[in-house]
Amino acid sequence: MLAWCARGRLLVALSAAAFLNRVVEDPCSVVCWRPSAHKAGRITNDVSTLVANASVGAGAAAEESYEVHFLIGRHGLSCTNVVEKWVHKWDAGRGRILDPFLAGAGESGSRESGERVEAWLSEKGFTLDAVLASELLRAQETALLTYSRYFEQEGTLYVMPYVREDASGPSNSAKEQADQVADLAKVAPGGFHMNYEWVHLLPQTKPNWPEFLKVMERGFLPDLLRRLGKQPRDRIVIALATHSLFMRDSEVGKECKSLFGPVGDEGKPQNNQVVHLEYKLRAAARSEHDGGDVTPNWKLFRSMGTTCEEVAHGSSTKPCPTCEVRADLCLGDIGQHCFGPIKDYAWGQGWLWGRTVEREIVELAKTLAGYIEKKSQLTLEVTAVARRRELEGSLHRLHMLVNTM
Repeated sequence: MLAWCARGRLLVALSAAAFLNRVVEDPCSVVCWRPSAHKAGRITNDVSTLVANASVGAGAAAEESYEVHFLIGRHGLSCTNVVEKWVHKWDAGRGRILDPFLAGAGESGSRESGERVEAWLSEKGFTLDAVLASELLRAQETALLTYSRYFEQEGTLYVMPYVREDASGPSNSAKEQADQVADLAKVAPGGFHMNYEWVHLLPQTKPNWPEFLKVMERGFLPDLLRRLGKQPRDRIVIALATHSLFMRDSEVGKECKSLFGPVGDEGKPQNNQVVHLEYKLRAAARSEHDGGDVTPNWKLFRSMGTTCEEVAHGSSTKPCPTCEVRADLCLGDIGQHCFGPIKDYAWGQGWLWGRTVEREIVELAKTLAGYIEKKSQLTLEVTAVARRRELEGSLHRLHMLVNTM
């Protein structure tokens, strides 16, 4: 121990946690090494800083943890969803629409869901730290509209791997990055930024919740902690806009299936439905046997004793849970960005038009126009009869006048 005490000045080369453990275990370190009060204060502050910033800085060994709150939501109703819901799911033409926009109903549903999320965040006293989305346009547009207040502060939307839809075809293929940004600029609030770094590092990934969590724990979250200056035990709130099959078939579905749709809707979450799952992010303490290895050992796992919570119920396409018929559809629900693609690719575009309220209005207008035409014709006939009778009356009076002469 005395030999160790003699090397006290070399403690700066040891990790903060190892130093603190030796001080507690070996009183000799206190007796044999007595820096001045000024130096003691400075060293203590340095040690505290190292402990507090162990893995956020150089990846030191002290254990620290953070609450991580995920707000996981399905995208809003898209152009292809409109064809699926109001024409038929077997209309394969919809699958040829490349990386579709949200429909008008999807845009309004995203804004409504955003209001509910804002109320929930306010009630909890939470603040968003980051917003993520899959590499498909409908999820990105949903994120920008749902969390618009975040992007009003010029927030960045991070496009992430492993959270896309588990399906193929043009409708589940991403456009070129520049084309996506140009499309989003047409519908989203100004001031947003897009960051594709993570899908560039991990391109063409399949949907996989465990792999997504690995990306979060090993890269995204530690980097976010550094940038935001988070301290141990701080809270991190992450919003993710993703897809129905990913939510249903992943750990999210196992935790939240009681909140999702009935079997008749294939057990999927509703469009714009948002749920909350709480995790813990922990940097485990390194063993002294690790030697010079200072690689952060981050782990992200579910918080014990917490359950899935619904934040926003989302938008249903049916007027009631047991209804077989879809709700009335307006042209505004389809939206201007869907008219062209549906016209170009959907097989049942004429049928879709027949399901709109505007079509009913046109048919009623035609019927009303027929009634008006008939009324005009009857008016003319009545007028003609009145004139004939008036003429007959005049002739009768003239005849009576002639007879009295």
